[in-house]
Amino acid sequence: MLRLAKLTGDDKYERFAVTVLRLAASQIRRHPQGFGRALSALEFHLGRTKEIVVIGEKGNVEWSRIFCDGICPMRLLCCRRMQELMRDTIPLVKDRGIGTGKAAVYVCEDFMCQRPVTDVAELDGLLA
Repeated sequence: MLRLAKLTGDDKYERFAVTVLRLAASQIRRHPQGFGRALSALEFHLGRTKEIVVIGEKGNVEWSRIFCDGICPMRLLCCRRMQELMRDTIPLVKDRGIGTGKAAVYVCEDFMCQRPVTDVAELDGLLA
C-alpha cells in the first residue's frame, strides 16, 4: 500500500498502510523476527525513497543490469509499459517522454524529479 501511495500520489493508501503498521506494532516489537515484511514496509515509510521512471524500449541490457543487480527496497521503479497502460492514473509518469529518441531515466524523490538521464554511468552515480 505504501508503494501504491508513492506511485499514485494518493494519501488514502498511505493512511491505510500506516494504520495496519500501528495495529501490528506491539506484536512487531515482541517478535521482530516474524515480521520481516512489516519491518521492510516501515523502513520504506520512514526512509528516503527514490522513484525511478524509465522511458524507453524494453530489453536494454545496460539499464536492466543497473535495476536488477541487488536488492533495492527503497526504490520504486516505473517503466514505459506502465506509462502506456496507466498514463492518466499515475502522476509519476505523466508528461514524461523521450526527447532524444534514446532511453531516458528520471530519478525523483517525493515527486520532484531531476533532469532525465540518458547515460548509464550518470544514472549509476545518481542511484549510489
